[in-house]
Amino acid sequence: MNLIISIKPQFVEKILSGEKKYEFRRRIYKKEVEKIYIYQTLPNAGIVAYFTPGEIVKDTPQNLWDLFKDVSGTNEEHLLGYLHDKEYGYAIEITDLKIFEEPFIPEGIAAPQSYKYIEHDL
Repeated sequence: MNLIISIKPQFVEKILSGEKKYEFRRRIYKKEVEKIYIYQTLPNAGIVAYFTPGEIVKDTPQNLWDLFKDVSGTNEEHLLGYLHDKEYGYAIEITDLKIFEEPFIPEGIAAPQSYKYIEHDL
């Protein structure tokens, strides 16, 4: 099983540069996932890369910041604001990142609000 997640362009840039090594989520997927495809949102929409999920850490927003601030690709105000109404958040380690030469939008697949399961490779 694979997953597509939507990420804003400013964070995609930091993932692709290696500055952002963890993706933060308010909720986590339930199925076992082999690859996570990164769908960059507008204005440059499309699938830009994929990675293998490494460790997944569930913790309070403040603890997530304390643990991953140096590899978060964001600042404390933004992360805590994103997770402000959650008791727990999730940090997904980005490993084995593969970047596509050109972004693409697969036929029949719409941009997910948060994430979407897919059964095949793109």
